[in-house]
Amino acid sequence: MKKKYLNLFVCSLLLGGFTTGLVSCKDYDDDITALNTSTDGLSKQLASLQTALQSAQDAATAAQSAADRAMAAAQEAQQAGDAAMAAAQQAEAEAELAKKAAADAKAEAIAAVIEQLKPLIDANESANAENAAAIAALKGRIDGIEQGLANIDLTDINSQLGAQAELIAGQAQQLQTIETQLKALNQLQKDLNEKLGGVDGIAEKLAKIATLEGELSSLKGRVAANETAINEIKGELTTLSAKISTEVSNAVNTIAGTMSKRLTSVTLMPDVYVDGIPTIEFESAKYVKQVWSQAEGWHDAPIGSVNKRVYIISNNSAQAQYRLNPASIQEEDIQMDKLAYVTRKATTRADETVDDIVKVASNGTKVSDNGILTVKLAKSNTESLNDYNLDANQIYTVSLKVPVAAKHLFKDQGESEAVVYSEFTRLYESYFKPELAFNEDKDGDPLYVTANGSHPKDSLYYCVKGGAGWAANAGINKYVVSNKQFDLYDLVVGCKFYAPDTHKLIGIDDLDAYGMKIKFHMANIVYDPVDDGTNQQTYGKLSGENNHILTPTGTSGDEYNSACQGKQPIIAAMLVDESMGNSNVIEQKYFKICYSAEEMTPVEISWPEITSSGDACNGAEYDFTWSEMAVRVLEFLNDGKGMSEDDFVKIYGAKAPVIKEPNDVNGTLVVDMVDDPNASNPVMKWSLTPAQLVNLSNARKLLVGDNTVVVTKSVTFSDALGLHPDVVINLKWTITVHVDEVTLGETDYYWTDNTTIIRPVSMPIPYDGTSKATYKQNILMGRIQPLVKGLRSCAFFDIDYANKHKVSSVYYGEPLEFQKLTDGSGLFDHWLMTSANQNKLEYVYYSIQNTHAGQQLIAGSKVIQIDWSNDINGFAINRYVFGSMNLQFKPILTLNRILPEGFEDSSVQQSLNIADKYTLTDAYDMLVAKVTPANPNKYEKYAADLYKYYGVEEADFSGEIKVADNADATQNVRTLAQANMSAEVDNATGVLTFKASGQLLKDVYLIVPVKIKHLWGSYDDTMIKGHIAVPVKHVLDGSRR
Repeated sequence: MKKKYLNLFVCSLLLGGFTTGLVSCKDYDDDITALNTSTDGLSKQLASLQTALQSAQDAATAAQSAADRAMAAAQEAQQAGDAAMAAAQQAEAEAELAKKAAADAKAEAIAAVIEQLKPLIDANESANAENAAAIAALKGRIDGIEQGLANIDLTDINSQLGAQAELIAGQAQQLQTIETQLKALNQLQKDLNEKLGGVDGIAEKLAKIATLEGELSSLKGRVAANETAINEIKGELTTLSAKISTEVSNAVNTIAGTMSKRLTSVTLMPDVYVDGIPTIEFESAKYVKQVWSQAEGWHDAPIGSVNKRVYIISNNSAQAQYRLNPASIQEEDIQMDKLAYVTRKATTRADETVDDIVKVASNGTKVSDNGILTVKLAKSNTESLNDYNLDANQIYTVSLKVPVAAKHLFKDQGESEAVVYSEFTRLYESYFKPELAFNEDKDGDPLYVTANGSHPKDSLYYCVKGGAGWAANAGINKYVVSNKQFDLYDLVVGCKFYAPDTHKLIGIDDLDAYGMKIKFHMANIVYDPVDDGTNQQTYGKLSGENNHILTPTGTSGDEYNSACQGKQPIIAAMLVDESMGNSNVIEQKYFKICYSAEEMTPVEISWPEITSSGDACNGAEYDFTWSEMAVRVLEFLNDGKGMSEDDFVKIYGAKAPVIKEPNDVNGTLVVDMVDDPNASNPVMKWSLTPAQLVNLSNARKLLVGDNTVVVTKSVTFSDALGLHPDVVINLKWTITVHVDEVTLGETDYYWTDNTTIIRPVSMPIPYDGTSKATYKQNILMGRIQPLVKGLRSCAFFDIDYANKHKVSSVYYGEPLEFQKLTDGSGLFDHWLMTSANQNKLEYVYYSIQNTHAGQQLIAGSKVIQIDWSNDINGFAINRYVFGSMNLQFKPILTLNRILPEGFEDSSVQQSLNIADKYTLTDAYDMLVAKVTPANPNKYEKYAADLYKYYGVEEADFSGEIKVADNADATQNVRTLAQANMSAEVDNATGVLTFKASGQLLKDVYLIVPVKIKHLWGSYDDTMIKGHIAVPVKHVLDGSRR
């Protein structure tokens, strides 16, 4: 195989290179011919030819460089041959095992190789000779060209020089390629000759390779056969896989379908735990048989008597629920008729027994849609589950056995039955004592309550010999209408008594499940109350199963005779156990009924809603007249036949009605049923006091506007003889209480927008020389009576600081001082002013203490708000503010500036006394001065007295003097230094000294600060503070000195 590849490689190299050489030479000849043609037309272009010759020489140089690169390439080829030799040596190592087999073919292989290589070598030598001849011919032509170009003129060469230069360059490149190929071929010949010396080793390797090729060919054949077989197997496997997939899938689906409906587990869902153990509980009746004696009637058998025996009876209705898995199980998936319980004693490992203690009841067992199995259990005997055939500390446990339905069995695998068991759970039996009791109403309360108490257990009497204690109209347990039969089962039922004090009623049907019955008979006594004188037991007869139907009769047995009305026979009720056919008496009790004229179910009437107005001071009242009573109530009585006013009074007038809510709650309802009712007279009167209107209103207080009060009551009229049903009248009353808003009265000129000015108390004239200014002002001054308009007679009003002032820590003045009455009727004070006494109220004083806080109050010119409040009808809960007035302070003293002539802008020092360049006026605009002026006017004549009255001190000019552009010191205020001025005041004399150091551009003012202390301004933040403005006039340059 390698021999074949080697031949092909050598031949490809030789033929490829030789062909390239021939083509290149042919192209070059064509180019030379074209060149000769061009030189014939360029014989006079010698200069140009010399240039072209120089280009040819350059191309020859480039050809030499290309030849060098070809030699390098040949060396790389040699290196590649060495690499091939290394690969051959590796092959030799791998073919060592075939060495002996290849030895016989060695000579023949060598000869074959030589024979095949010889034509190639000869062809290569021939190609070399031909190429050499071609090169020689080419060189001769070039020489001829050089000779022929001697006379070439270069005049026209310039136009074609560029194109010819490119042609020559291309020819030179082709020449270079030819030479490179020749050198490579020569080197290849040399290498081949050298390597032929090791042909023996190669022959051996080739022989080995041939052998391996044979084996490989054989292996390929076997592989091909195997591939064919594998493909056939794959096809069969594909067919088999599809078949398996289909059949297994069908089988899985079949199993899944079976298992989805095949029971796998049964788990109890316990409702009861006993001692922490899940338990199935049986609730059984347990009693001691009663016996009869003349002395005691029916009673428990005495201890030691053969009849002293405890009986246990079950209703076979214990229930247990089990969760079936999967939840899709339905009744058809299990064998419902073969359910059974397996019993064990918890402390033994005895063999399991089926249905030994308990069993599945014949009915009531079912499976719900969610896979819940409900099982009704029955006892297998009448013994106690808690101790029957058990040793101490032993208990019974049971497991439910559930057979799988036949359709879910794996019959093909030989399965004939399958059973799933639940876990074992405890059996426990609880007991109640069966008793007799009265039935309950819809709210769960006993229907009828006797004098013996309200507890159902005690609500039936034991028979007392001779009927003692059964006085007429006493102890009636049920009223029965005299013209209808009555089912005693609606009155008397059973009761489960759980010690020590729990009772639970049990109906007739549930009693029957235990085998217990209630039987009735008329008490075997003569009952003739003293106040009646007839035997009550002769009125009525019993019939039906167990005598549970009572029919009212007269003494002669005629049914529904009205003569029975009011009669009160006593009936015996007996609870009997018939579960074992022995009719054991469990309990017997007695009750009394009374025949009434009509059904005793209370007649309930809803009176149409009452709407009316109420008064905040007088309350509200509504009268129910007999004419309304006739239409709203009497027409519906006597089984709808109606009742007259006289009959109503006779039947229901003897017993005081019951009122709910009781009086003093939701108002007071008074019933007045006189013997001779008149249509215009009220039969009932409902009233609410003002306080109730307040407390029962929607807002739980009265507000300005409409207030709504809604109250309800019911009144129940009862027949004292018990022959007629109660009449219950439900009442609802909606009351609207309108409250008008009150307003403040009018004011005179002292008030502006309900604001008055607060000033100090004016100085007494003549002045005594010692009095000092104080603050106490009547804030009602200028208010015109009535002070409050629209005030109700029952209302009170108040005057006080606004709440925002009362809760603030800032001082707003002393508590208001109310006027004292001079007629001896008491004092005015907060919340004591009314519409009746307000015309006597003339003074309410506002005052301030001369403290730092008091001085700050007047110095800050604060506004004090005084509120007026009203309580509508005298109740504090209703209080609200209906008006306000403001107290505005006027400054106690005001500093007034007097503008002096002032100074000129001059560097000469100038002086001016400013002690008299201001005045003080008080809150009444009176002059306040140390000396009263000569010829004073009315505002000046008390100046000196006021100076003392207000405690004014000398002015203080010690503050910093500044300069400003206006007298109010609001424009361009600056220091003296900034204005190039100097000034100072002698604080003792008030003399101001001034000097200017530079020229002013305009008039300015010296701003001299002044502070004045006084009686109500003794603190730095309360004293009078201001300034005196002294003009400084700008003068022209020529006039300054």
